[in-house]
Amino acid sequence: MELSDIKGLGPKTIEYLNNIGINNIDDLVTYYPYRHDVIILNDIKEAKDGDKVTIECIVDSVPLARRFRANMSSLTFRAMSSKKIIAVVIFNRVYLKSNIRPGSVLTVIGKYDALKNTVIASDIKFEKLATGSIESVYHLTNGLTLKSLRKYINEALESYNSYIDYIPGYLNEKYEFISKEDAVRMIHNPKNEEEVKKALIKLKYEELFEFMFKINYMKEMNKESKTDYIRNIDPEDINDFIRTLPF
Repeated sequence: MELSDIKGLGPKTIEYLNNIGINNIDDLVTYYPYRHDVIILNDIKEAKDGDKVTIECIVDSVPLARRFRANMSSLTFRAMSSKKIIAVVIFNRVYLKSNIRPGSVLTVIGKYDALKNTVIASDIKFEKLATGSIESVYHLTNGLTLKSLRKYINEALESYNSYIDYIPGYLNEKYEFISKEDAVRMIHNPKNEEEVKKALIKLKYEELFEFMFKINYMKEMNKESKTDYIRNIDPEDINDFIRTLPF
């Protein structure tokens, strides 16, 4: 299976993936998240000024797009959350306008401005998120969104079966590690914090094991490459050289 076999992955997107070191399916599947966010939904009626909030809301108006300065834009709309009408504004995401329709349910993550009764959104998700659910967060590059990267990884995982466990069986058994396949699937799509922990323990130990294996291998190679050099020295040659010295 090649990257181009994944639905929606064209040459330009593959180029974006290449920019973050993803050159094949193995790279994509083992491109692990650098953190996991535990979702906690907030009640907007209990939010104080400046609070960071994650709220579920229903869109109540058609979004209004504004452009100001050469590289700045905003998208503003009304929404109802916990039976309270608020304004939501998000900057430089005008392309989201067509997806924000009256009556649609969104999850908005941002900062609450009590004076303006507005959430300054840092992200908008077009899905319901339950308290306690976990989101995997990855390093990105220009042109690649978190949502699209997750989609590509999950599509690859559906048919991927080339899992290689570098930890010897006796160590897996001794430390009761989960399988490599379970670790990879859990690190991308954990059901709870316990699965995150199990996956991290397995993958971090494997990374350490590979590192130590390479170090020991290099040491052995260096030992084998060191051979004694036999010097055949004629004492008369040394004496002749000494006699040529001016002191």
